[in-house]
Amino acid sequence: MDIVHIGGRVPEALARFVTADDVLVIGTGKTGFIHSRVFGTVSLQIAAEAPCSVVVIPTIDLRFRRGIVAGVKDDDLMTAIIGAAAGEASARQEPIELIHSSFSGVIPATVETRATIAARVAAVESMVDAGLRVRTRYTQRPPAEALLDASRNAALLVVGAGHPRGAGHALGAVTHDVLVNIDAPVLVVRRTAADRISPGSAQNS
Repeated sequence: MDIVHIGGRVPEALARFVTADDVLVIGTGKTGFIHSRVFGTVSLQIAAEAPCSVVVIPTIDLRFRRGIVAGVKDDDLMTAIIGAAAGEASARQEPIELIHSSFSGVIPATVETRATIAARVAAVESMVDAGLRVRTRYTQRPPAEALLDASRNAALLVVGAGHPRGAGHALGAVTHDVLVNIDAPVLVVRRTAADRISPGSAQNS
C-alpha cells in the first residue's frame, strides 16, 4: 500500500489523481434530508467531480448486512449497473434486488414501460452467476426513497451517476438524494469505467 499526500481542494485534487479506470473509495458522515442539487458535504463533491466510479461508505454499523440492491432505468448505464451489481454479488455470494421506479414527479421524463425494463433486464441477466438469486421490483414511489428503503439492510447499493442537465453538476438528482440520505455503502457507477469494475471492489477496499 502506498500513501500519497495531495494538496489543494480535496474534490479537485482527488479528481486529478484518479483515472476513469479506478474505483475511488471514500467515507462520509450521515447527513440530513435534502432534495435536488444542494451540495453540502465533501463526499458529495468528490462523488460529483471524480471521473471514475466511487464507493461511498457511511458511518454506520456494516455488520449483518446482506444483499446487493441496484437502481435501474432504461438508459445507457443500465447494463453497467447490473454488471457491477452482479460482480459484487458473485464475490459475496449474495442475492441481487433490482429496483425500477416509474415515478416522474414534476420533471418531464421519458416514458419507460415495465415491459421495456423487463426485456433489458432479461438481456443482461447472463452477467449474473447461475447460482445467484435475482429479483426485480417495480415501484411508483420516488426513486431515491425506494432505493433508500430497499437498501436499509443491504451490503451495497449500486446506482448510476445520472445525467444532470445543469452545468457544473456531475450527479443526477436521484443519486444526489441517495448520497445525502445514505444508509448503506453506495457504489456510484460512471459510464467511462463501469465495464472495468472488479468484482468485490467495494467489499475488499
